[in-house]
Amino acid sequence: MKTRAGITLIEVLVAIFIMGVGMLAILVLFPVAALSMARAIRDDRASQCGQQAAALANTFDLRHDTAVLNQLNNATLPYSGGAAPQSDTPSYPVYIDPFGATQLGKLGGVMYRVAPSTSSFPISGTATQAERWFTLLDDINFLPTGKPSGASPERYGYYSWAYIARRPQHGRSLVDLTVLVYKGRSVSITDSERAFPSATTAAPTHIANSATLTITVAAGSEPELRPGGYILDTTYVPPPPPPAVATGGTVVGRAYQILDIQKSGTTWQLRMEQPQAHPITSIVVMENVIAAFEKGTGWRP
Repeated sequence: MKTRAGITLIEVLVAIFIMGVGMLAILVLFPVAALSMARAIRDDRASQCGQQAAALANTFDLRHDTAVLNQLNNATLPYSGGAAPQSDTPSYPVYIDPFGATQLGKLGGVMYRVAPSTSSFPISGTATQAERWFTLLDDINFLPTGKPSGASPERYGYYSWAYIARRPQHGRSLVDLTVLVYKGRSVSITDSERAFPSATTAAPTHIANSATLTITVAAGSEPELRPGGYILDTTYVPPPPPPAVATGGTVVGRAYQILDIQKSGTTWQLRMEQPQAHPITSIVVMENVIAAFEKGTGWRP
């Protein structure tokens, strides 16, 4: 029987090449896993914020807070030249945002922005009303070794939220509530949200029940909008012309998540996750919003 003295250099190189390909395939999984873990943490925090915000709204009856009702009943319409809602038509939406209520104007120029009354959300300890009731206070950061960075949970309000309130029928007391969750939004807001006119185009054939919006963005003033972000439909819906039955006007105030953005110069095409209920003609880019939860009319004791 013929024996071999050893392994040739070519065989060694082939073995190293095969092992290198395998190691590269394994290494590629690490950044993908890190991104997946970051998304999972973000989604978990967003869900926690949505549940906590809804519970606080029910506990303190935010839907019928004095400051909110004052704007829902306000005879001065937020939309210039708009028609007043009727008893059986939806009211104008109200944006409940304590961080922006004292620093910013109307959202998109068509939605009142208010902070809840202090009687509904009492101040606790040294924390301000907004930080106490509109941020996720408890969280834990970890060191590279896997150990917690502090002896106790950190309280810094990296996740916060706001609400959209509106009556499904202006003449009734029921109030719908939507929770918008922010990530990394500063409590000291200086710039308002960006508003854009939009044009509705036909839905792509490979996406069922969807549509794209086209907006024009000036160079150098691009909004912080990425796939997974949110826009707010601020389209004004006027009463139908005669001889239709007269109904009141309103602003839609509905949040849509963006699946994809196609940019061509200053023209952006936004592909939404949900279908449009009607042609959208005006939007506000909700920077830093990572989730929107519709909570309905809730329960009032």
